[in-house]
Amino acid sequence: MRYPNLRYGNPTELAYYAIAWPLPDLARMLRRDERTVRDWIKGRTRVPWWVPEILRLKRLESDLRHRQMFWAVPDKKPLTKLGVVTEAGAIVGPAPLVQTA
Repeated sequence: MRYPNLRYGNPTELAYYAIAWPLPDLARMLRRDERTVRDWIKGRTRVPWWVPEILRLKRLESDLRHRQMFWAVPDKKPLTKLGVVTEAGAIVGPAPLVQTA
């Protein structure tokens, strides 16, 4: 559900994504003063609409990068062995690094 006023972001969503970041790092990433970010988190001032969106996209990009780097697929075993497919379609064990003559 989107926050009712489209000019302002959901403060609960900001708190959810901001919990993983120390305040100085979060302020530097958002290019805002620490006091401004602290006021957003504590609910003293309204959160601009783009702040939770930026944090959400950062989290998605980080998860995607992690999956691409480590082949991590949730609820599945990672690929342990790769084989070579022959012309007959059979999968032979791991390919040798050096071909013998």
